[in-house]
Amino acid sequence: MSQMCPHFYCSDCNNAILREKDRLISWNGESLEVLHIIASSLPDCECGGKFVPEANPKCPTCHYEFRHQSSQLERLSDPHIILIDGAVMYGDDGPKYKVLIVPK
Repeated sequence: MSQMCPHFYCSDCNNAILREKDRLISWNGESLEVLHIIASSLPDCECGGKFVPEANPKCPTCHYEFRHQSSQLERLSDPHIILIDGAVMYGDDGPKYKVLIVPK
């Protein structure tokens, strides 16, 4: 996956979503209209939370949310996705894979 934007995190866990249809909508630039269109179509997460533009990765132990340095609008073109151990990456058709870090 060379194009990792736009991606969004779950409000309650570390799962993330990266959909091709969102990339096609946001391809022509960042705007509040594009952000609202995408945000209104983001699904619920399997954990019971919801994928939202303002969510960030969280510490798996204490659930501290690591704040992003950019605005929600700027994040439409942010190519850097953070996937924590155990996080599920969703695509257009639901879960695509789960991150599993194994010790040597």
